[in-house]
Amino acid sequence: MSKINQALSELARQANSTKQTLQPAAIPAVRSRPVLPWLIGGFALSMAVGSWSLSYQSPVIQASVETPLTEPLVLPSVADKVSPTNRTTTQSGRIYSLQSEPKLALSQPQMAVESATPMLIAANTNTSSQQTTTAVSTPALKASVIAEPTSPKTTQSPTQLAAKETKPSASLSPQPGSVHIEQVVLTPQQLAHTAQQRAQKALDSNNLSEAIDQYEEALRYVPGDEKVRQSLSALYYGKGEIRKSADLLQQGIERNVNSQGLRIALAKLLIKESQQQAALTPLLYLPDGASEQYLSLRAALAQKTNQDEIAKQSYQKLVQLAPSNGRWWMGLGIQQERALQIDSAAQSYTNALQKMGLSSQSQQFIRQRLALLKQLEGQPSAN
Repeated sequence: MSKINQALSELARQANSTKQTLQPAAIPAVRSRPVLPWLIGGFALSMAVGSWSLSYQSPVIQASVETPLTEPLVLPSVADKVSPTNRTTTQSGRIYSLQSEPKLALSQPQMAVESATPMLIAANTNTSSQQTTTAVSTPALKASVIAEPTSPKTTQSPTQLAAKETKPSASLSPQPGSVHIEQVVLTPQQLAHTAQQRAQKALDSNNLSEAIDQYEEALRYVPGDEKVRQSLSALYYGKGEIRKSADLLQQGIERNVNSQGLRIALAKLLIKESQQQAALTPLLYLPDGASEQYLSLRAALAQKTNQDEIAKQSYQKLVQLAPSNGRWWMGLGIQQERALQIDSAAQSYTNALQKMGLSSQSQQFIRQRLALLKQLEGQPSAN
């Protein structure tokens, strides 16, 4: 047991001595290489390979599509290559070689003329000329060849033929489903009518300012339209701008002196403002063919303002215009009585009783005046 213990103790001492002598190993650090140069180099290499592949393919495409024919092609005689059993024919004429895109079959000569630049190819033969179409193939280009018959009188160049074929047609029918835009010029009357419709919509919406603006626009289009002018004047009057309303009517009268409607409208506006004397002013002018409304308003205002001559003149025209109306005869009798024309006044009163249109009060007034006139006839010296 003691030997075993000694051996274990020896092993323990050796283990402790080994642990004490252990030292860390010196390992050199591994140097890392940068990644950015590798990325740049790889990208540049890929770009170089791509450019090389494109440059390798572009000469073939350009040679087959874009390279024009620079040298004339001489067609060999057809008689040298035909079979002995076939009938030989010879051809002559001016032959044009047209450049076209590869693998593109042109079915018509016009398409070949429009899509390429013609070139002249000389072909010498010994027989009569015919119009033919021959296909010429080269290692880098396949083009359609068109033979044009030689004409001594009318010879057109290839550029003239191309221009003739590419000239647009004069009449082109509209295709279905297309949109046709046409500019329409409206007349001033149509524009004014549109503005009046907008003004009416504004009035329906109780927008007085917008309605006035639209009527002003309509009046600019048709300044001689009396209906538009009166409507605008009425809107200004309703807005409280009486002076502007009267000025509009006055401007219309200046444009058309014989306008009875504007004169009546201005007179009624002044009557509403209790200006009787001023209301008679636009009615002093007596136009030809004055209406019954114009004359009746003129006579009533003149009678109220003691303008007897104007009133008498108006009633005389009224009884001529409407002889069956008793009111005009009564008014004429009153004016004749004021002028001390007793007999004429009595006759006018009598005619008024025989006509229609009088109320019971008017009839009673006429009877009283007739009785008074009879008393005046019995007194010649009476005033």
